Formats: sequence, C-alpha cells, structure tokens
Amino acid sequence: MLLKNNKLVEKSSHGTLKVPWLTLCLAVMFICIYALGENIFNLLVFDRAAIANGDFWRFFTGHMVHYNFDHLLWDLIAFVILGSVIELNHPQQLMLSLLISSIGVSFWLYYFEPIILTYCGLSGALNGLLVIASMMLWNKTESCIYLFVMLSTIGKICYEFTTNQTVFVSMSAHPMPSSHLVGFISGLICFFLLRKKVNMIE
Repeated sequence: MLLKNNKLVEKSSHGTLKVPWLTLCLAVMFICIYALGENIFNLLVFDRAAIANGDFWRFFTGHMVHYNFDHLLWDLIAFVILGSVIELNHPQQLMLSLLISSIGVSFWLYYFEPIILTYCGLSGALNGLLVIASMMLWNKTESCIYLFVMLSTIGKICYEFTTNQTVFVSMSAHPMPSSHLVGFISGLICFFLLRKKVNMIE
C-alpha cells in the first residue's frame, strides 16, 4: 500500500520500490532480543549499579529490551512507522536520531534521577523519533497535521505527568513520563542539528 506523503514503502526515482530495510532489521532484532529471555534482558537493561561498574553500553542497549510482550508490541508499532518515515526521507539519519534520543534519555535518568535504578524500552527514544519524523514531513508538505501530532504528544506527556499513568501500554513497572519529555526534547535538538548539517552541505 502506498501513501502520498507518509509511506512505509515508496517508489524511487527509478520506479523501484524503496523499503526501509534498516528499520525492519532493527525491529526484528528487538523481537529476537525479547525472545532470548531474562539473561539477555539482564545483560542489556539500563542498570544504574552496572553502569557505575563500567557497563556503559547499557546507556544505549537499555532501550532495546522490554518488560513484557505488550510493552514490546506498542514500541515496535511506533518504531516501524517512525523509523520508516525517517529512513525513507533521510536514510543516513535514522541511526543517528535513534542514538541521540536514546543516550539523551539515559543521560538524564543516570545523572538527574538517581532514584531510578533500572529502565528499559523504546518509548523515551520514540518521542524523539516522533519529533524528527513530524518535522521532516512538515518541512516537506507544510501540512499542519504534523504540528498537531507534536502538540498531541506534548498533551500526552502532560497527562502522564499529571496522572502518573502511561497511555496505550499497561505495565506493572512504574511509568516514566520524564523519559518521554527528555526524548521529545532530544528529538528537537537532534532535528535542528541534522537540519543545520544538511544546510551546510547544500
């Protein structure tokens, strides 16, 4: 199925279909990590004590693991959509966007929320990807719907802060609206840095 402006699969200038292979490969990797079970979860999860002992990879890999299948499913749906938008518009920027958003969230949690001992999931980083994807599409189409998406996301984050409950996902773990806010801000910073880089190249 092809959509006019926002599509998971699109035609290139040569008429062939463009597929967001990196996004799909990463999605499969997240599924495989979840399927490998508790040992891999414990090795990759953001764990304050382990990071203090030198496991710095957890700043990034903590976002690859999930508490339960529901947590994984909702993150995967959002990641495939947002990752595809970014990859099909600017293929080289997907990994950089994911890296900056993920590490931005982990940095905040580690240095400014010492009460948080463990954290996992893509939701914080996904708020960053949502900003980047929405701004890319808004620049391309000038459609106000993408600005509405961003405003709705801000509203969702405010709701989570107010009620201390997550939207969509039901988990026994304590919700982390601050990670969503930091991810959102990281996405804004990342977008303007990438935009400046593209303008300098042009």
